[in-house]
Amino acid sequence: MLVTATRSNKAVDETPVASYVVTAEQMEKRNIKSVDEAVSLVPGVFQRRGKGFMDTLNAITLRGVPDAKRSLIMVDGLSINDAYTGGADVGGFAPEDLERVEVVLGPGSSLYGSSAMGGVINFVSRMPKAEEYRFKLGYGNGLGTGRAPANLLRTYLSAGNAWQNGLSLQVSVAESQTDGYVTDEVRSTTAPPASVSGATRTATTAGATTYIIGDKGENAWRDSQIAIRAAFRIDADSALSASYKRTAYRYEYENYQSYLRNVAGDQVWTYTNGSTVREAAFLPGQGEMVRDISSLGLETRIGESKVKVLGGVIDIGTNWYTTVTSTLSTATASGGAAANGFSSTPLRSSQLEATVTTPLFGQHLLLWGASRREEKANTSEYDLGDWRNELSRTSKASESGGKAATTGLFAQAELALATSVRAYAGLRYDLWEATDGYSAKYGSGAFSRTYAGKTVEAVSPRLGATWSLSPQVLLRASLGKAFRAPNIYDLYRTWRSTAGTVFAGNPRLEPESLLGADIGSDLKPWPGADLKLTVYHNQFKDMIYRKTVKDNTEALSVCGQALNVAKDNCRVWDNAGRARSQGVELSLRQVLSSNWSAFGSLAYNDTKILENRLNPGAEGKKFPQVPQTTAALGAEWQHGTWSVSSTARYVAQRYSAEDNSDTVTGVPGAYDAYTLVDVRGVYRINSNFKLALSIDNLFDHEYYASYRAPGRAWFFELSGAF
Repeated sequence: MLVTATRSNKAVDETPVASYVVTAEQMEKRNIKSVDEAVSLVPGVFQRRGKGFMDTLNAITLRGVPDAKRSLIMVDGLSINDAYTGGADVGGFAPEDLERVEVVLGPGSSLYGSSAMGGVINFVSRMPKAEEYRFKLGYGNGLGTGRAPANLLRTYLSAGNAWQNGLSLQVSVAESQTDGYVTDEVRSTTAPPASVSGATRTATTAGATTYIIGDKGENAWRDSQIAIRAAFRIDADSALSASYKRTAYRYEYENYQSYLRNVAGDQVWTYTNGSTVREAAFLPGQGEMVRDISSLGLETRIGESKVKVLGGVIDIGTNWYTTVTSTLSTATASGGAAANGFSSTPLRSSQLEATVTTPLFGQHLLLWGASRREEKANTSEYDLGDWRNELSRTSKASESGGKAATTGLFAQAELALATSVRAYAGLRYDLWEATDGYSAKYGSGAFSRTYAGKTVEAVSPRLGATWSLSPQVLLRASLGKAFRAPNIYDLYRTWRSTAGTVFAGNPRLEPESLLGADIGSDLKPWPGADLKLTVYHNQFKDMIYRKTVKDNTEALSVCGQALNVAKDNCRVWDNAGRARSQGVELSLRQVLSSNWSAFGSLAYNDTKILENRLNPGAEGKKFPQVPQTTAALGAEWQHGTWSVSSTARYVAQRYSAEDNSDTVTGVPGAYDAYTLVDVRGVYRINSNFKLALSIDNLFDHEYYASYRAPGRAWFFELSGAF
């Protein structure tokens, strides 16, 4: 059963849209280290990670819709799409805390509002049904390779109970830490002089010559979670719930190195050969994020109507990272100042939603409700007195920020047109407001701006239907419209890159929209088989792209006269695009015998940018960061106290450039195609304890996902439940 697809309890094969549920039992059969890995086998879902679970730029994209900000990600019904970029960072959440994950593909704004363009994912936490105690302890390392998280240690502890008076309580703690591996290579477009050896000639993703001259060290990582969840069943129809969850991660780099040597064999950190390479190019950064999530919920019944109220606050008070500009002459191994070296973005969102479900004439259902989401974010950049110490902040270099609020009203009618036919008609109205926008730069070239507020209305309809031809065949179809309101980063963030280009926000942006349709079927074509097939088509309008300003007067106006920016060095967001995506999603699970089962999935995304008047070279090209094909195969075997599972996942090459010019693969910065085979074996010692051994990337496939991706690794785990 799942709720996310229609906001009412439905079997996964009875919804008008393509829906999937990943259970805790299915997750247990894989070596899952981050919650987004749980959905990596679902067709239509692309789980993007460059360095495994250590990646701060993790993203989930759905059904060929680019960028994580265009898909809605929830935890226990609360959106975790952040208030700044609109992305959803799932770092720190413990997979062991999940009861299931619900995946709904296709436009979902009629029920959920902004961002639900590609679909909706809801990570649902478990609650105890009786007194219980659980733990997991695990250790892992690279297997014949240095390209894997070293000395990986993971722990999980939980305790819970459900008492006869209706109260249930769950407490859990989890932590992962690793010394990491080398993920970031240092490159230079200029070769060292003939007297310096050690550089490796390679290419950029566009084919230009470049040289690998070192690396930034092992990417050490630590994440953690503390969670407390409580529920109180008042009576058969009413219940209260409350939860608090803190997730956190911190990363840093150790032992950065230069590969360069002079004739005496000494390490070389700087050279000049047409242009100058400085030691600052090798210096790494660090970062930290701490997120607090609090929620309260109520379920009750008023007459024949079922009422649900959910409110929550997501507060990310700690959210910073440091960087060192490669051209700095002040920063060396022994310390030194770093201009604009520290960036901090605290953000906060609050959500309140009420839904009412009322039966009509015994066989129909009316669902209606209202929601309110408020969010704010502020970014500040500081100079660092010592690049190694994030606490050595000196003067503030720049800042920007703003607020946004969305009020939504929605309704959906579920109509039984016949015994085997059900129709769904939904409509949502959203009023989105952006206020208090500002951006400023201090010191040399100072400027300060405030922006007028903006209000936009969005209407999101959806129609759907299911036709149950037999217990083995269900046909479904849906048509819906979705939108994404611009986020605070899009509207107000203005900053200068190390290359001197200024990237400006645009407070005049309008929401993006999508019109999507799909047809499909849920089948049980033969004994033991579950087959799901979907064909879809999406049309995008008003997509937001960066444009390069072509007029000096406009450049000075948009990017700031005090920055002394000329045309071609000023880029700004604008609504400038139309696009389409279409494809096929297929999944099959087959029970072969009492011991064996197998599964497979396939998704084919055909995407095309139809119009980008800001960058005509992108027209006719594919969406960035959307693989055309993803596929998975797996098998599971169980006999007595032993079980073994294996999965193979394929992801096609992706582009990062809008004009698809990054065609060279196998080099730093590329997004290569890859096939990964993972294996996990479990031995149950007794009813309480079990051992597991996992091998990830069994054949040690080497590839880039911008970073050097993890190689083969083993992980040994002891778990218990009482």
